Amino acid sequence: MRTVNSQSTRYNPPSGTENLLDLLIKAVDDSVLHSVVTRSVTFSDHRSVIGEMRLNRQPAPVVSFRHRDLKNINLDASVST
Repeated sequence: MRTVNSQSTRYNPPSGTENLLDLLIKAVDDSVLHSVVTRSVTFSDHRSVIGEMRLNRQPAPVVSFRHRDLKNINLDASVST
């Protein structure tokens, strides 16, 4: 395991100190999380930690639809015996 972010995530204005409190931790061989940055926000003394994830997704299945022309339905042909 290793810490992904190394920038301080909390700023205490009265004392002027910065701390690394909010950690992102991942396995050493994990390549999913990358490009982690820390950004200041105006509404909190904690900074936001933002990263990108590389995910291997399966392609979406091909979906096809069939329809009937409701104006030309042969009711006799659609009744099963």
